[in-house]
Amino acid sequence: MNHFKDILKYEKKYRKFTLLNILFNIFYAIFNVLSVLAFIPVLGILFETEKKIIQKPVYEDMAGWDEDITGCRTFESLPQAAQD
Repeated sequence: MNHFKDILKYEKKYRKFTLLNILFNIFYAIFNVLSVLAFIPVLGILFETEKKIIQKPVYEDMAGWDEDITGCRTFESLPQAAQD
């Protein structure tokens, strides 16, 4: 009990710092909760609890060629199907 009396004799000097500490702890708790709330939508996407808009790939048929292209060194020397 004597330790508390020793501490209380300094109480008046540091009262404003105690109030600031309480205020900062309240702000810290609020920002901590807000940061978790901002992270929840990301978790929903990661664990696939939310529907995603997915576009299916579009496959196009392209013309092929049967010519040998090992000797081609420029774009113009490629067959027309390869240039398209």
